[in-house]
Amino acid sequence: MKSSPPPFPFDQQCLVALFRLSASAPLTREIAVEYARRGIRANALCPGPVNTPLLAKLLENPAAGARRLVHIPMGRLAEASEIARAALWLASDESSFVTDTTFLVDGGISAAYVTPE
Repeated sequence: MKSSPPPFPFDQQCLVALFRLSASAPLTREIAVEYARRGIRANALCPGPVNTPLLAKLLENPAAGARRLVHIPMGRLAEASEIARAALWLASDESSFVTDTTFLVDGGISAAYVTPE
């Protein structure tokens, strides 16, 4: 049996991330409700693209970098320390009444994915 190509081009990593995000919300909700009275909080931390050696190599070409960064409203990649600080806040007493939250640390991508004219 021969498989046909998908009806549209897609980025496999993007597709995997989309499935993970869509699966994390119901799982987070179930855990948050089940364990809230035991003092256990459950939240989903959803980072956007992070400045890593792999992405840096991808963005080496200025034209390729511009094509990707235009979709990030903040115009840049996150630093790992920014994601770490979000995780630390969620784990701290400062967020003691926060549970069943999807915490987006994505530079605005999920709110306003833009395509240049």
